[in-house]
Amino acid sequence: ASSSSNSGSGGRADSSVPNGVVSSGSKAEQQQTAGSGRNGKGGSAANGPADKAGNSSGPAAKSAGAGSSAASKAAAGGSAAGGAGAGAGGSTGAGSLDTGDNLREILSNANVAQAAATMALNDKPTQFERMTLNMTLNNETLDTAERKHQTGATPNDTLTDKVSFLVNNLTVDNMPSKSKDLGSVILPKYIEWFANYLVVKRAAQEPNHHRTYVVLLDALAHKDLSKNVLSTTYYYCRALLESDRAITQTNERTLIKQLGSWLGLLTFAKNKPVLANDMDLKQLIADAYTRGRMIAVLPFVEKVLSGCKDTKVFKATNPMIAGILSMLAEIHAMPRLKLNISFVIEMTFKTFEVSLADVCPSAALRDLPRVQMHNPDFSALPEAKAPAGAALNPALVPPGAPPALTPPPGAMAGAAGAAAGGAAGPP
Repeated sequence: ASSSSNSGSGGRADSSVPNGVVSSGSKAEQQQTAGSGRNGKGGSAANGPADKAGNSSGPAAKSAGAGSSAASKAAAGGSAAGGAGAGAGGSTGAGSLDTGDNLREILSNANVAQAAATMALNDKPTQFERMTLNMTLNNETLDTAERKHQTGATPNDTLTDKVSFLVNNLTVDNMPSKSKDLGSVILPKYIEWFANYLVVKRAAQEPNHHRTYVVLLDALAHKDLSKNVLSTTYYYCRALLESDRAITQTNERTLIKQLGSWLGLLTFAKNKPVLANDMDLKQLIADAYTRGRMIAVLPFVEKVLSGCKDTKVFKATNPMIAGILSMLAEIHAMPRLKLNISFVIEMTFKTFEVSLADVCPSAALRDLPRVQMHNPDFSALPEAKAPAGAALNPALVPPGAPPALTPPPGAMAGAAGAAAGGAAGPP
C-alpha cells in the first residue's frame, strides 16, 4: 500500500504512511490504493483533504474503520497527533520531508540530552570509579614529589614497557632469569630511574609484593642500585609525612604505612639501622607530638619497627629501640589520648613481645608544648557543668552569702544629726 501511494502521490505521499498501516484487511488496502491513484497531484484520496486542513487522521480513520475492528479504530485514533504534525509540516511542498526529519532529529537529540542529564544527577559512581578516585588521591602527593625528584636518564617507551613486563611476571621461582634480564636493561645507565620506579610505582602501591622486590634487589646485587633505592625511599617518606593530607585523609596515611613497611624491610630486617642522619625516629615522634601529627607518624614508626620482628640485633634491649619504646610508653600514659593512637602503640610493643608495664616511660615530652586547638591526637576537654541550683549567669553574682543590708553602727546617729541640723538652718 505504501509503494502504491508513493508512486501516485509525489512528494507528500509520506504523510499517508501512519494512516495506511492501521487497517490489516485487504479491502481497506484496495480502497487506499484506488484513492492514491485518483489523487495524483497532492497526496492520496484519504489524505488529500486532510493535508489542506492540517489533520491527516480523520478521513483515514473513516476508511480504515470501514473494514477493520474496534482495535483498528483505536490505533487510527492514537495516530491522530502524529498525523496532524506530519500534515502541518508537510504543507510546505517538496521540502516537507527534510523539515520533518530535522524536527525528529532535534527531538531525538533533546531526549538523549535529557536522559544523560538525568543519569548524571541520579546515578551513583560505580565501584571502578570510586577505586580510580582513591588511586588518584593516593598518588597525588607522590606525583608532586616525583616531579621535584631528579631521576637521571629516562629510558624510551620500549624499554619502559619491557621493565614493566618483567616486573609484572616476577616470582621467587623465576627470580634468577628475570633478574638477569632486568639487569641487562637498567644497569648501569638507568639506576636512578629504576629506583624511583620501584619505590613509587611498585613498593608504595603493592605492599603484598614487598618481599619479592627485596629479593630482586638481592639478586641484582648492585651496590649503587640498593643505595639509590634506600635514599629514594627516605625522600618519599619525608614528603608524605610533611603533607597536610596525611592528617585528614585515610588513603594518604595508608600510603605512608606501606612505605614504612618497605623501609623496615630495607633496614631493620637486614640488621641495618635507620641512621639519624637519614631519619631520626625519636625526633620524628617528638615533632609529631608538638605539631599534632602523631595520627600519621606513629603508624609509620610502627610499620618501620615491624622489620625488627625476625632480626637478632634490634630487640627491645637495643639502646635505640629501648629509647623509642620508652617515649611511646610516655605517650600512652597521657590523658585523653585517642584510642587509635593507643592501639598503634600497643601493636608496636607486641612486635617486640614486651608489655607496657615492663618499660619505664621517658620524660622527654613532658615539658614540650603541643597544639591544643583541633589536635587530632587527643580528645577535646569536656565542657564544665554548673552545679545544681546555680544562677544562670554566675559571672554576675559573686559566690558566698549575699551582703548585709543593715548599716554599720553609728551611721544611723550621724544621719539623724545631719538631718536635725539641716532642719534648724535657714530655708
